[in-house]
Amino acid sequence: AWTLLSLQGQSVSPQPGQEREVSITLGSESRQVQGFTGCNALLGGPYTLSGLNLKFDQLASTRKMCPPAANALEREVMSALRATTSYHLAGKQLLLLGDGRVLARFGEHEPR
Repeated sequence: AWTLLSLQGQSVSPQPGQEREVSITLGSESRQVQGFTGCNALLGGPYTLSGLNLKFDQLASTRKMCPPAANALEREVMSALRATTSYHLAGKQLLLLGDGRVLARFGEHEPR
């Protein structure tokens, strides 16, 4: 499980109305991604992993109404996931890459 640290090089902080941190979990056996995108639950979607190539497909989420700031964050998160073409592990961080740049930076999720 991974918690979002930054998007497009900008630190991410909780938005008004956001219930919890943005996070993703990559199921190693199911090859499904699940998580929380800022307002809605990311219910799943298959991902393909080949070497350092990573691609998320057919992402599905709940559709509840979100405050504007949480909605904007969620759109950016989903856009980053859809644009991901590869990844890099740097210590305890997962970098999602696309078009030769870091789209999102996640840190290892630490249970509270």
